[in-house]
Amino acid sequence: MDPGWAVTNAEVRAAPTWEGEGEGEGEGGRGMMVRIEGVERGEGGGAGEGEGLERLVERFEKGLGELRRVVEGG
Repeated sequence: MDPGWAVTNAEVRAAPTWEGEGEGEGEGGRGMMVRIEGVERGEGGGAGEGEGLERLVERFEKGLGELRRVVEGG
């Protein structure tokens, strides 16, 4: 993992198979995989030079959506 990246969600699930291998679960069946979602961490978090109100609201809404995913996932 990179220090400039933050995990927003993680889950363990059955790994996909190819060519019909390992149809069942358990011994001799499908393996498991970890799926990790994340976002790049921004620097500072404030409005940049010349950043308009529209862009600031867009960044806020995106951040709020990511925060909801973190809270709901925990």
